[in-house]
Amino acid sequence: SVYYASPAITWLVNDPEGLQHVEDPDESANFASCGGSIASGETVIERISTPGQECLFTFNGEAGDLVTMSMQAMEGDELNTWLDLRRPDGTLDISGPDQDADGTSLISDHPLDSNGAYMAVARSDGNATTGNFTLTLDIRTEPMCTVVSAGLNLRTGPNVAFEPPIRALSQDTQLEPLGRNRDTSWIKVRTVETGNEGWVS
Repeated sequence: SVYYASPAITWLVNDPEGLQHVEDPDESANFASCGGSIASGETVIERISTPGQECLFTFNGEAGDLVTMSMQAMEGDELNTWLDLRRPDGTLDISGPDQDADGTSLISDHPLDSNGAYMAVARSDGNATTGNFTLTLDIRTEPMCTVVSAGLNLRTGPNVAFEPPIRALSQDTQLEPLGRNRDTSWIKVRTVETGNEGWVS
């Protein structure tokens, strides 16, 4: 055919700079596998090998848990780190680098608001850099107390002489313990709902 004899067609078909050089727009990016499950107290080492790659890490959490995660570039790498945390329903919980002095992206003592499998998304800031990094997870449960009496006075000090009370706490009020007096007869607490601090006995 005269078309196949054309020097232009021959170049398009056979030359590496011709049609062979055109990428398939429907072909997904060839990202290496990155991420997996992570447990509290664990540190993992991973690599972002291609700009735009996201490493996905899953862990189970419960409402009220306090989560601390850190993502740190390995020494010598130019990775600008960024961490996102997504809830079990997939919505964004917290985002941003919040980097400390050494460039570590940090989510510190972040309270979870639901139960289920959370996902940490470790990537580069702006999806522009690559490199190796460590990811560390710590989950702790804040100790809580529950008021069991019909009415418990919250006072400004560890003695009934501290009058008047700040307020009367109703039954089933959730309290966060903050301290205690010498003989442990009084506990300093913070109310979870309102943030009031005081002493109860």
